[in-house]
Amino acid sequence: MTLESGPQTSPVDAQAPFYMGFCYVVGSAISPLLSNVFLHMLDRYWRVSGLSKKSGADGQLIRYCDDMLIITGKNPRLLIGLMEARLRKMGLTLNRTKTRIVDLRAEGAHFLGFEVRQLRDRRKDGVWLRIAPSRRAEARIKEKVRHIVNHRRPVALAVMIRLVNPVLRGWVNYFRHGNGARSLNRIREYSEFKVRKVIQRRRRYRSFEWHHVSRSTIYDQLGLYNDYTVRPCMSSHESHRKAACGKTARAV
Repeated sequence: MTLESGPQTSPVDAQAPFYMGFCYVVGSAISPLLSNVFLHMLDRYWRVSGLSKKSGADGQLIRYCDDMLIITGKNPRLLIGLMEARLRKMGLTLNRTKTRIVDLRAEGAHFLGFEVRQLRDRRKDGVWLRIAPSRRAEARIKEKVRHIVNHRRPVALAVMIRLVNPVLRGWVNYFRHGNGARSLNRIREYSEFKVRKVIQRRRRYRSFEWHHVSRSTIYDQLGLYNDYTVRPCMSSHESHRKAACGKTARAV
């Protein structure tokens, strides 16, 4: 964060100078707050005024702070142009270097740890959006679990489980909204495997066979987190095909 200031003339007393500062906030805790303050009007203009519908390119805007994802089945370049024009009126600019158009039929769009991809629904002969945790998000949570639940750590297993449970709970609560049942199941199996490995190493079992430690022991007695229920996303069955990912720059 940098601060620029200089002497100015006081409107009350012309003889008494005062200093006006301009603050550029990048990466600080207040940055998300300022982004929401500026871009709240963009949300209202997009949804209430119907910016995309009036232009003939119906698109769904998903925004978190200054990160945005627009999902549409029509012309994404038209929506990007409308977005740029509206941001320009607000004194903002769209960061073109971090903005790209993705065809969801060919590849997934990554947004805030999620992967959005279009798949065919063979039962209904249509298409739907799969919104699930990305492979990178799975790799990061596995790394955290591996660091906490490790048989080489001089820590009791009960302490490891008490430390890893909030990590698993937070990750699952963030990613449970969507179609990531397989991803969540992989994390459940991995965390269960790590607990079994600690027991196997410390009790000197020769294998990880199920008869050594049952699931009821792991989840009921040891108390490992076990709520991996998935809640469907509202827009997962909409027939959108393309997404435009963007990031707004600082005020100009």
